[in-house]
Amino acid sequence: MSEPSRIRRLWARLMAIGAYPGESTAQAGRRRIVIGYIVFGVLARAPFALDALSAGRTTTGITNLLAAVPPAVGLVVLAMRPRWFTGVVHVLLGSIILENLVPTVLLGGILEAELTIAWVVLAVIGALIALDRRAAFVWFLVVIVAMLLAAVLPELIEPVTVAEAIGVDDLMATLIGVAVFSYAGMAYFV
Repeated sequence: MSEPSRIRRLWARLMAIGAYPGESTAQAGRRRIVIGYIVFGVLARAPFALDALSAGRTTTGITNLLAAVPPAVGLVVLAMRPRWFTGVVHVLLGSIILENLVPTVLLGGILEAELTIAWVVLAVIGALIALDRRAAFVWFLVVIVAMLLAAVLPELIEPVTVAEAIGVDDLMATLIGVAVFSYAGMAYFV
């Protein structure tokens, strides 16, 4: 068997996670986008975590590894309880907010955390794709509040660690990452 067909079969198996009899085509599409985000999100954590750990930024490396846990658990839950899709999505959206807001505050600010807070935009996109418009609007408001908190709380809380000099390449990596995930999700959706 060729490598591409093996990869296609693996991908098809991953995209079937959470499927259930009678699932509508629209719901199957939303589910596949969520599964794709989860899979790529979990896989993308590894190189960032390893890079941070090898550079001596233990807190950042461990944070990246821990941030992969909720989505991985979400995959397992969706595989076992497909009809819990909406609840799992809400938990994962909350996880995106927390996993980016907390380090921003603890590292001392938006720039000190290398624009990590920008990743919360994916919560809005995820909500628009996976949930109804009203729920997505609520998540939009939550994201705005999270961004405001990211700007205000670091002024009130002493940073856990002093960030090293932030380079433009670190900021660009975050922005490009957010752009890639946003484009990929929306391109598949469209």
